[in-house]
Amino acid sequence: MRDVQVRQETEVSGSELSAACLVPLGHVPSTLNRFGWLRPFGNSTLLTRCLEGLKGRSPWPVAALVTPPCNMKISSTLAQLQVKELQSRGGAWLRSIGFVSLNNGLNRVVLAHGLVGLDLLPESVIKKLITLHGELRSDVTFCGDLPAPLYLGICEERALEFFASLPEGVAANGDPRSVFANLASIAGTLEETNQLIVRRLELLHGFGLNRGCIPRCIPMESEVDVERIQTALALSDAQGTGDALRTFRDLLIRDWAAESRQVIWPTATRTSGKRVVLFASNPSAFSGSEQALISTVQSLRGGDIDLHCLIGEEGVFTERLKKAGAKLHCPNRDFAAPTLPNFLLSRAVFDAVRPEILHCNAYVGTPLLAQARANGVPILQWARLARFDGILDHLIAADIITAVSGFVRERLKEEMIDPEKIRVLYDGIDTEYFSPGGPKMRLRMREKLQLRADEFTILCIARFVPYKRHDLLIHGFARASAQRPGLRLLLAGDGDGQSTMSEMQALVSRLGVEDAVSFTGFVSDVRTLITAADAVALCSDDEPLGCSVLEAMAMAKPIILSQSGGFPEIVTDNHDGLLFNAGDAEALAQRILKLAASAALCKRLGSTARKTVQERFSLFAHASALRRIYEEVAWRKTDAQRRQGA
Repeated sequence: MRDVQVRQETEVSGSELSAACLVPLGHVPSTLNRFGWLRPFGNSTLLTRCLEGLKGRSPWPVAALVTPPCNMKISSTLAQLQVKELQSRGGAWLRSIGFVSLNNGLNRVVLAHGLVGLDLLPESVIKKLITLHGELRSDVTFCGDLPAPLYLGICEERALEFFASLPEGVAANGDPRSVFANLASIAGTLEETNQLIVRRLELLHGFGLNRGCIPRCIPMESEVDVERIQTALALSDAQGTGDALRTFRDLLIRDWAAESRQVIWPTATRTSGKRVVLFASNPSAFSGSEQALISTVQSLRGGDIDLHCLIGEEGVFTERLKKAGAKLHCPNRDFAAPTLPNFLLSRAVFDAVRPEILHCNAYVGTPLLAQARANGVPILQWARLARFDGILDHLIAADIITAVSGFVRERLKEEMIDPEKIRVLYDGIDTEYFSPGGPKMRLRMREKLQLRADEFTILCIARFVPYKRHDLLIHGFARASAQRPGLRLLLAGDGDGQSTMSEMQALVSRLGVEDAVSFTGFVSDVRTLITAADAVALCSDDEPLGCSVLEAMAMAKPIILSQSGGFPEIVTDNHDGLLFNAGDAEALAQRILKLAASAALCKRLGSTARKTVQERFSLFAHASALRRIYEEVAWRKTDAQRRQGA
């Protein structure tokens, strides 16, 4: 107990350490709010309730293993919990535990999933584990008969030091049971005197609990899941005895059995007299692919097509689809997984909408494809990326593949699919929405971004993923800045949940241009940034097309692009933009300097760029091309069927 006394003397409270030691266990493509951790639970958020519960049950600091997202749009909340710092340290959560614990001066911590902080697990289990850990004198002790969602373990200072020394790729995010089961063999590579002692204890049976009492899966994906836990606690008279855990399992069994028999779905009826298209997009993030679907809906609305969209989760994407004119169907769950409820859901959607064509914007899963086949509905699949690993089965099943560029079409021809069914369909841009801003708007936006009038500003709008080549842009910008003072670079976009953004921030610092480079994060309306910028650059390797580039061109901005992927289909060098050889930082620097030196050149390229978008990439051009494809694959078939019926 000496360690406890030391920490009490330094007046470091358990709640502070709980927050400081919050460690990500596995990243999921969602938001904390959707996951449930920031939803109200009693008089506090679920996360706060869990941390407070853990702190009250342990005399030692607590590292709570929750599952926060990679999406940093809620960075202000995450920063309070120091998750952003942890994520920048690499993918290994064990390594993060070691770093954060040692940085806070800890030499012993309790590791527990946040849900242990509720009363789902008897408090006596935690106390018994702490007692046995001290008696056994092990470096790591964990409760081996708990499922991953109720993980519980203890680590000593020597183990924490070992975790911090692990390479980033070792013991990466995953099930803590399997990670710690392999930890002894990992530690065995050390010298004999430094080997860790890792013990797995089976504790639950001694407390009247067995595997039949414990759910092997504890869902935390929706508000319903949080409410189920609240219900289990409310139904349990004796908290801390395991009654809540048994009750919770019974509720899961009841709810999942009911879900397998029915679909709770807000149905809609088909509008008579119109042809019907069902667009489907299971991912619910917001990037170029989602904006492209919004533009497609805008281009087709107001005509003879009834536009329905099936989207996985509500958010920015669904709100903008509504405004664009789509009839929205949103189950607020992953509808792509091959589960019985999803097959029933797909059937309910088809019964309600009765589409004549299914147009998949991304991966939509087997249930929806199977339902289309069962109803004789043609399948169109958008190919928006240059890699097709995740949607290859979709591409094979599709009647028509709409490739966003000729570059993507050529890549598709290398796959095991029929090249005859590939059609190039460029994305459309709303040239009224994306139009040049006046001088007053430009001045106002630059003042807001703290840009001086004499600073030539380059903007890049792109997610921080490796193929976007932010590193090349930063290197080229640094070279140009060395020759011409007064350049600025704005980097707009989300991180990828790994290390790309932090690597780019480190690169900016290493090259000494941190005063000239700004990371804006996600911006909901990119027009504000484009208006303020003098030029827009994108240096991607194998970019399929580039919606952000087309939007900037529509706003009459000069463009600098790498001669790679679909970019040469958008821009003709020195006509409506500037191209440079992909990977050549010096050539990029010279293009930046060329634009910065000539306002007349910028004006000429920007004016021509807008004309290019109006002629080739407008909503009208997109809608016309898409209607021709629909006519080919669907309307002709349904018209023939009507004639036969007559």
